Amino acid sequence: MHQPPPCPDPERYILVKTHEGSFWRLKRGLKKTAVLNDKMLLHANYLSVSSKAASRMLQVLRPYLRGLSPGRINTRFSSFLHKSLTRSGKADYAFFRDYDFQKKHTLSSLLIGEPFVQKEEGRIGLRLSWPPHGDIIIVKNQLINGFEFSAILLLGDPCGNNPPTVTAVTSPVFLSCKKEEPCTLWLPMPASDQPWILFCKVSCYEENAPAHHYKHYAMKVMLVNS
Repeated sequence: MHQPPPCPDPERYILVKTHEGSFWRLKRGLKKTAVLNDKMLLHANYLSVSSKAASRMLQVLRPYLRGLSPGRINTRFSSFLHKSLTRSGKADYAFFRDYDFQKKHTLSSLLIGEPFVQKEEGRIGLRLSWPPHGDIIIVKNQLINGFEFSAILLLGDPCGNNPPTVTAVTSPVFLSCKKEEPCTLWLPMPASDQPWILFCKVSCYEENAPAHHYKHYAMKVMLVNS
């Protein structure tokens, strides 16, 4: 393979390696000032805004992520917000629709029948109904003997002056082998002009204590108002 000559000036040149050999290239911006065009500047600004907004969302959601292993969730949230900024110039929750926090352990892989979103005057809720036969929870080991589910409402503009707020309500712990009456968790209905996200979280119990492995937990976006 062709070997490059000695570096003419280490402060001005960098070594570029290719399949056909290596060569020294003058660092960018030394021939002329490197500038970003308007589109690139806007893109860079949107990346900064979406990243900060995602961090603010996760800061208030963090207590509700216990038990989950959501991976690069900050990157995903930032990507959703960046898409809305690129589309309309405003960050909203439109691209969060149907988002499952754990790709390999979705809500549908843990719960038989998703909760139904209900709306009444002044409130919004998640209603969970048991199937006619069999368990409502897909039991993934013999120690699982119960579960609870939560309705979690994140409210507010992610890029606003104040960070979003979270309100939540959690069901009693249900025995996994026992059929129950339908259960509805109610939360105050936000104002129509406010952006919000409604999440559902399911948490399983092993021998009457919170399960250890993240496969026994799931969380999903049920509804958004963007």
